[in-house]
Amino acid sequence: MSVSYPPLLRILLSVLLAAIMATATGGRVTEVYDGRSFALEDGARVRLLGVSVPRVYESGGDIALEVLAKFVRGRTVRLEADGPDTDADGWLLRYV
Repeated sequence: MSVSYPPLLRILLSVLLAAIMATATGGRVTEVYDGRSFALEDGARVRLLGVSVPRVYESGGDIALEVLAKFVRGRTVRLEADGPDTDADGWLLRYV
């Protein structure tokens, strides 16, 4: 048994899917700077949204860096935007 959707619903779903895909980017992670930021193969610098960790020079910062590196270094990640595209320094603001 197949389900038939009205043309308007199909168009709406297509537009919604396109909007979702437009906010998603990604790439291979080449370098991890600290527990909340890294670089992509294309040179983009990314700062993670929703992450609060100590800086590298603060207590626990080295552990935060190690953990993020373990999960993303050398891997291809999918990034999603939410709110401002970049910060004042030009870093992309994204969720992984």
